[in-house]
Amino acid sequence: MAEALAAYKGYLGISENGIKFSKIVDHAYTKNKKLSDATRELVDALFGKYGLVCVDADDHNLKSEFAKIIYKDITEENSFKHISKTNAKLETLGYKAQVNPREINFFYMIDGLRERIIEEKGRYKVMNSSIDFTKEELQEEINSFPERFSPNVIMRPVYQEVILPNIAYIGGGAEVTYWLQLKANFDHYKIDFPVLILRNSAMLIDKRSETRMEVLGISHRNLFNEPEALKNEWVKSHVNLQFSLDNEERSIRAVFDQIKLNAYKIDKSLSQSADAAKTKALKLISTLEKKMLRAEKRKHVTSFSQIDNLKEKLFPSGVLQERVLNIAPMIVLYGDDFIDSLITHFKPLDHQFTVLFA
Repeated sequence: MAEALAAYKGYLGISENGIKFSKIVDHAYTKNKKLSDATRELVDALFGKYGLVCVDADDHNLKSEFAKIIYKDITEENSFKHISKTNAKLETLGYKAQVNPREINFFYMIDGLRERIIEEKGRYKVMNSSIDFTKEELQEEINSFPERFSPNVIMRPVYQEVILPNIAYIGGGAEVTYWLQLKANFDHYKIDFPVLILRNSAMLIDKRSETRMEVLGISHRNLFNEPEALKNEWVKSHVNLQFSLDNEERSIRAVFDQIKLNAYKIDKSLSQSADAAKTKALKLISTLEKKMLRAEKRKHVTSFSQIDNLKEKLFPSGVLQERVLNIAPMIVLYGDDFIDSLITHFKPLDHQFTVLFA
């Protein structure tokens, strides 16, 4: 951990904000013996003043509230049965399952060990260890030490709603999507299933990117277009040449409509030949228009490179910033004002994409 911390503090740098954040991280991960405790301390340091409460979900008393469900789900494999059926129904509707249940959806934790529990010939074994239980021993272990049983992604939402019931669950796209698969499991255990609400997302545009957008004539709205669409828009708005052949296309349509009329007067069957000739001519015009645009685009390599760089910076690897970037560099750059700004401008129930200009 010391080596990892040293590398991370080097990454944060020696600015005032970087040093301040380094101290918070260093204290959290050197003064605590467990990763979960260190993470809670770090999160509390960043968000505690806004009223965020961090709960130790491995607390004995909280896990005791879940003990009956732990035992039933391990021995009866209810979550596996119900969610597998739901997934099968969803797949017939063209929906791809985000998570797939195992027969047993719990880990066993003790003395630094966290391994899956599996059932073999009536005994419940902890993988990669010599620990196993009969059914009766398992129930006694759960009743005595429920904190040793850790739910996986399938059962964690049920546990969350047992200890902290919600009217609604606000989550990201992937989270809300997999929660949709779990409704039957909640129904089986008679746990209230919360309303699912998609949280809002945001993008942070720094000063340099904002300046580049102004130079390129790209607004925060059309920034979400594909790179090729942005390049086409740039050419059409910055080059004083006519790339659209719409007028010529209308003229050709009018000419061939007249030809079709004259041909029809001579022989009705000739009208089909006139239509075919018009389709062919219009296709040639469309192809020529694309060639003209491509030829002009080849002259503006620098501007197009700037568009590509801008897209990659604001959409790293083609996805939203929130899927790639860590909060640390933002805190180093903007200090406490960064989180204050998010709290001020985020409207979780607004269903709008938030764009912040730094």
